[in-house]
Amino acid sequence: MKKTIIFSDIDGTFIDSSYNIVFSRTFLKKTADKFRIVFVSSRTAEEIIYLQNSTGLKGDFIAENGSVLGFFDPPVHIKNSVISETLKEHHLIFTGKCAVELLSETESILKKLNIKTVILNKLEPDTAAVFSDYDKASAIRSLSRRATVLFRSEIPTANSALADEFRRSGISLVFGGKWLSASTGFDKGEAVKYYIKTMNIDPEMTAGVGNSDNDFSLLNAVSKKFIINNDGYNEKLNTIENAVKLKQPGTKGWKEMISILSEVHEVR
Repeated sequence: MKKTIIFSDIDGTFIDSSYNIVFSRTFLKKTADKFRIVFVSSRTAEEIIYLQNSTGLKGDFIAENGSVLGFFDPPVHIKNSVISETLKEHHLIFTGKCAVELLSETESILKKLNIKTVILNKLEPDTAAVFSDYDKASAIRSLSRRATVLFRSEIPTANSALADEFRRSGISLVFGGKWLSASTGFDKGEAVKYYIKTMNIDPEMTAGVGNSDNDFSLLNAVSKKFIINNDGYNEKLNTIENAVKLKQPGTKGWKEMISILSEVHEVR
């Protein structure tokens, strides 16, 4: 029997606000027996692979808000054409400019607008750890950016005006918690659609879960849509039709989603 594929955001959904994995191994194994989990996150490939190894939920993923796709066992036509890098057991595809080129363009725009901010890509691990509330090892993994540039969102210019300036340069900005993410690649939804088409997946066998603005396109790309309740529902996600608004917050909401999809009241 084919498994439903759950395209899942990570922060504030699968892991808690302190970056902890709260699910038991038993629950995760039962979940993996019933579903395929494809993580879709602003996190880097290294971060997601580390999370997969920590949970046993190994497989394909979408990193850096859609700018990097990781295939565990890609179709032959991908192996022979568009692989950009091999990382451990994964074949990575980049959907936009490389981070080095993007960093130069980002700095030029910020200088033009006279905006001084902290750019994650340029930080040393110890400093990045402080800004992100990470330990050093986690900070190192977060700095392995291939196709996005992250900078602090607390800037003295309205996000909409800043986004317009980046858009004129062909760069999109996505808000993701403490950072703004600049990219020329796919957004989450475009990456999910590309993955579904590339892997020849029945769209009716897809589900998605998220909690913030950058999950809007993700949820609109799947059949079954779930919105996490984090001190209320995200205003933008609240406009999505036919979405299930989970009653439980954060990781409890993620578990609630699994229960709904499993048609059982509790998965231990």
